[in-house]
Amino acid sequence: MYYESYLMRCYLYWTNGDETIRDDHGIEASDRKSARQLAIQAVVERRAALAAQGAGWTLVAVDAAGAILFIFPLDAELPS
Repeated sequence: MYYESYLMRCYLYWTNGDETIRDDHGIEASDRKSARQLAIQAVVERRAALAAQGAGWTLVAVDAAGAILFIFPLDAELPS
């Protein structure tokens, strides 16, 4: 029997209200929980670089249809 694996594509956008850095390539995740972990990892990796550009940056993760999945402010404590 053949099982097709399903990967969801998520796009990570960084915004500070005035400027938006768009991810047009996206990431693939096996499910929403995995996508959330990848988004948190992206925040950890980019936090220092974006903070150097000023305060107020937020990660917005959306699905392929543009629906918001997660929002993580870079200066807030990240969920575990």
